[in-house]
Amino acid sequence: MAHPFLNCLPAHARPKLSVDPRGVQVVDPYYDPQTAENSVIYLPVNDTPADVPGPNKPEWSRRAGKYTGTFIGGSSEVKVSSKNGYLYINDELKLTELEPDFFVTADEEAVIFKREQLTVGNKLYFKKK
Repeated sequence: MAHPFLNCLPAHARPKLSVDPRGVQVVDPYYDPQTAENSVIYLPVNDTPADVPGPNKPEWSRRAGKYTGTFIGGSSEVKVSSKNGYLYINDELKLTELEPDFFVTADEEAVIFKREQLTVGNKLYFKKK
């Protein structure tokens, strides 16, 4: 699975992705002729086909659903769901539990559940009924 960040890059700047023998996605080094320099992009591993199933805790089921928030005058919505024994945001970002109701994404963004609220970084969402 390609990292979502790569879709934001112009076609000429997209590095080649490959999978190592363990099934871990890696970014191949590349040369960007637009900037005439070698470039390195840090893409934290979110998940891989080789991942073992997560703990699939029963209490996580109450966290699944849609959440809405308002930011800079516009509405925003995220979906929390379960996949392969882990919670995911928008079916893309795998959450790793550090403490009950306190999770992090692969790039260490804090994700906190509190009652019917969800905080992702500095964005506050409310669970839709």
